[in-house]
Amino acid sequence: MGKLLVHITVGPENPTRAALGLLVARAGIDEGHDVSVFLAGDAVQLIRDAVLDSLIGLGTGPLRESFDAIAAGGGRFYVS
Repeated sequence: MGKLLVHITVGPENPTRAALGLLVARAGIDEGHDVSVFLAGDAVQLIRDAVLDSLIGLGTGPLRESFDAIAAGGGRFYVS
């Protein structure tokens, strides 16, 4: 399969855009791709437990579910 890099720059202030990036990464994992997620700027806040447990994007579901699926599927997270 291929490699996928998802670059997220928005944080909790825009839950739908933030969660959409993780949903795309999760879909890549589900399809068997090698997935990396790069969190930059405000997106760094997305890996805090309080944010993961409370953030739900419109039509994207809970952030925690996507994060856990990516981690369990071997996805890598880079934070800057």
